[in-house]
Amino acid sequence: MISEAFKEKLDDLIPKGLDDIIRKNREHCQIRHATEADLAPILGEVPQAHPKLVITNWHLVSIAIKDEYKVVLLGDIADGSGYTWITSAITRIDLKSKYLMTKSGSLYLMADKDDGSPSFEQLALLCAYLRKGGAEVGEFLGIPEFF
Repeated sequence: MISEAFKEKLDDLIPKGLDDIIRKNREHCQIRHATEADLAPILGEVPQAHPKLVITNWHLVSIAIKDEYKVVLLGDIADGSGYTWITSAITRIDLKSKYLMTKSGSLYLMADKDDGSPSFEQLALLCAYLRKGGAEVGEFLGIPEFF
């Protein structure tokens, strides 16, 4: 049987919001919903062709770690599968057409926006994405290794 103390300790490791992901070195990092200023350098027209995926319940997330800065799209695939998705860095975004292009060259279409906080699944995916950036990144941010 799992003790209440263990459950509480495990629950403390799970982020409850974007700001809760960073556990160490906060003075060198920031993760937040992207602001107009964050988006200004990447705003522009994007070709409206067949997208790689349509993303719903989405969040534009600004990630700044040391001198590296990027905005990514975090959300759910709109095919009813229940899968979450995160893009590589956005290189161009058109907020009117809701199309965006990423560093990897993929084209995405943003469907319904989620004005609240990311879901547990989205936060877990973002943690895994940051750890995938290298164990040193995950360790630097204090993200638990199980992500």
